[in-house]
Amino acid sequence: MGKGLCIEESGVHIAFCAGTGVLVFVDLMAHMLMRAYYKHYVEPDKVPKSMHQLKDDFVFLFYVSMPSMDSEIGLNICECLQKVTKKLGETNFKVQVRISKRWDGFRGDVWDQKFVDDNLS
Repeated sequence: MGKGLCIEESGVHIAFCAGTGVLVFVDLMAHMLMRAYYKHYVEPDKVPKSMHQLKDDFVFLFYVSMPSMDSEIGLNICECLQKVTKKLGETNFKVQVRISKRWDGFRGDVWDQKFVDDNLS
């Protein structure tokens, strides 16, 4: 719901979501995965125009909260993008996942004002 992602071609973009809210960002993460492939493995003159929509200084910081691992919709693409960017030495994506109901009873960090302030400073 709302006005869409309103993504700029460069700069730092931060998103907090819960549960199925991850699905809103799947297209962006898929684009970032494809962009990483083209940037590192394809000759520059053969890269499609669509892979130039984001600039090299585009950064996406993604905070995801899930009630349990049973409801981990979309986490696989988050983890894949995190692994790919790390392997390629990129710093344009970071995901932090919070599972609120774990099997061992641990509730995880509370994403309160202090958490947000600490992570956005």
